[in-house]
Amino acid sequence: MEKELIASGSATAVVWRADRFLFDRRALPSKPTAFDEFFNRLYPVTIASFGDYEVRAREPMSNLESTTRGAKPGVEQSERSRGR
Repeated sequence: MEKELIASGSATAVVWRADRFLFDRRALPSKPTAFDEFFNRLYPVTIASFGDYEVRAREPMSNLESTTRGAKPGVEQSERSRGR
C-alpha cells in the first residue's frame, strides 16, 4: 500500500483515528504501526479538521517521494495527528 500512496501523487488525504470507528472489538495496537509511521511521514501536515476527520498534506520534496506538490509552507502539524 505504501508504493500505491507514493505513486498516486495525491497532495492530500483524509484520515481518522481507528478508535473512533471500531468495528471489531480486538484491542488496538498500543503504539503506531509501521504503516502509521510511514503515513505520518508522507502526510505530516494537518491542514483542516472536521469532527473526527483530518485533511493531511504532503510536505514539498518529501523524503519518501520527489514530487513538489504538497502543503503550504508554515502549516504546523497537529498534535492530535501524531501516534496514529
